[in-house]
Amino acid sequence: MRRGVLKALIRQAKSNDFIGGDFAEIARLTVWALGNFVVDSQASRDLVLNEGVLACLSKVFERMKFEADLRHEIIFFIHNCFVRSYEGKEVKPLPSLTKVIPGLRTLSSVLRMLSDIDVVEVRQDELLNQVLNTFSLISDNSPDIVAKLADEFEFHSALVQIISKSRS
Repeated sequence: MRRGVLKALIRQAKSNDFIGGDFAEIARLTVWALGNFVVDSQASRDLVLNEGVLACLSKVFERMKFEADLRHEIIFFIHNCFVRSYEGKEVKPLPSLTKVIPGLRTLSSVLRMLSDIDVVEVRQDELLNQVLNTFSLISDNSPDIVAKLADEFEFHSALVQIISKSRS
């Protein structure tokens, strides 16, 4: 049954009408549930990533501006892709870099977007914290990934701008 539920969630996340009007709460709950599956086991995480869900969610994220609840769940999902151990369960290896590049692009675009805003609102500040926590998690587990990709995704300058604004 568990595998059937996961497959149904994957189909839902990849469907064309995923974020349509009245279904915003269903979309948010779908991403939340998928985030819980990817943190639970390597098999679940790899199935979700191999199905291309992260790339689909990254596209949804880019189209949505600041639709706060779903955007937060997508960042939570990306974060969970990098969690290696949860509640004493197995320690998973990091996912394949090629499978998580869309998520890294999304994290970087959030940093660039937030660096362009003069005053960061509370919900945006929460989003920034989630993104920074995810980069911290990646860096703790594999600093070479962050170092290698920092230039490609150009998030260093966005971080410097955000830090400068927070000190003023």
